Amino acid sequence: MALVPLVMLAVVTGTRYYMGGYDIYNYEYTFNTIPSLSNFHLWETFKTYGFFGSDIGYRFINSLIKSLGFNFFGFTLIVSFFFYICVYFGLSKFSNNMNIVVIILMYKEFLGLTFIYMRQSIAVGFFLLSLRFLFTNRPFRYVLTILVASTIHFSAIFLLPLYLLKFVRLTKKGIIIYSCVFTVSYVVSLSNINILGFMSPIAELFSGSAQEKISSVAGDSDLYQGGTSILHLVEFLVVDMLLIYIFNHLTLNQTREWMIKLFLCVLPFYSILAGEGILARIPFYLLLSYAFIIDYFVDNSRHAVRALTYLAVIIVCFGGMYMFAQKFDGGEMLLYRSFLHYNLSIFN
Repeated sequence: MALVPLVMLAVVTGTRYYMGGYDIYNYEYTFNTIPSLSNFHLWETFKTYGFFGSDIGYRFINSLIKSLGFNFFGFTLIVSFFFYICVYFGLSKFSNNMNIVVIILMYKEFLGLTFIYMRQSIAVGFFLLSLRFLFTNRPFRYVLTILVASTIHFSAIFLLPLYLLKFVRLTKKGIIIYSCVFTVSYVVSLSNINILGFMSPIAELFSGSAQEKISSVAGDSDLYQGGTSILHLVEFLVVDMLLIYIFNHLTLNQTREWMIKLFLCVLPFYSILAGEGILARIPFYLLLSYAFIIDYFVDNSRHAVRALTYLAVIIVCFGGMYMFAQKFDGGEMLLYRSFLHYNLSIFN
C-alpha cells in the first residue's frame, strides 16, 4: 500500500519546476555544462577534482543521464524516482508498517531533502540500500556502498564509523544516560566553544566544497553559518521517551537494535552540534529511523493509545511540513509548479 504514495511523491518531486531554492539552478548549470559520456574522461576528472569532495560520482551520473538523451527535467525525474525506489527497497524489508515511514518522510525529507538537495538525496538513497549490509554484518559491501555514495555527496563518508555500533550494547539505563548527557550538552551549542577544531587536518584529505565545509566546521572559516532549531531536539526527545518507555517490553532482534542505534545517532546533531549549521544535513541519512521507533511503541500499546499516537504523528508531520513550506524562501513551496503544466519534455 505504501508503494502508491511513494510513486506519487516521486512524481511530485521529480516534475517540480524550478522549486527548492537557488540550488536547483546550480544543479541545472552542472547538468548543462557537463560533457556527455563519450567526452567524460573519468581519470582526468579524478586528477582535476579528486575522488572525494568534488562529487566526481555526481558528475558521472549527470554525464550518463545526459548521454541517454535526457535533459535537466529528465534528470530531475530520474533522481527523484531513484530516491523513492531506495526508500522502498531499502526499508520495506525491515518495516511492518511502511505507511508510517511515508508519513515521517513527508515531514522530514520530502521538502527539506528531495526538493532542495538533489545530490544528497542520491547519497541518502545509497545509504538506505546499504542498511541490509550493515544489519547482516557484511562490512565490505557496506563500506563499498558508502564509498560510492561519498563520491556523490562527501558527507556520506562519515557514515563509515556506524559499523562500529555493532559493538555497542543497548540497555535502558544506557539510553537514559546517553540522552540526558547530550540533551544537557545543548548549552555548549549556545556558546562559542569550538569542539570540532580537531577536524582541521581532515579537511586537507578532501577537495572542493567538502574542504571548505569541513574547514568551517573546524572553525578555520565562517563561510557556513547558522544553527539548528531547538524544536528538532524537542521532537527527538519525544520519540526518545517513547523508546525508553517501551524498551524493556521490546523483543530485540538485529534489525531493531540497529534501528535504535541509528535513531540515537541523531541526538548529537540536535544538541551539542546544533550550533554547526552545516551539519544539519547529516541527520537526513538517519531521520527515517523515527518511523521505526514510533512503530515499536505502537506495537506495544493498546488500541486506544495506538490510534492517538497515529493521530498525533499525522498532525505533527503534516503541520511541520506546512510550516517548512511556509517559511522556506518566503513561502515559495506553497505554490507547487510542475514542468508538466508547461508541456515540457524530459528529452533533449
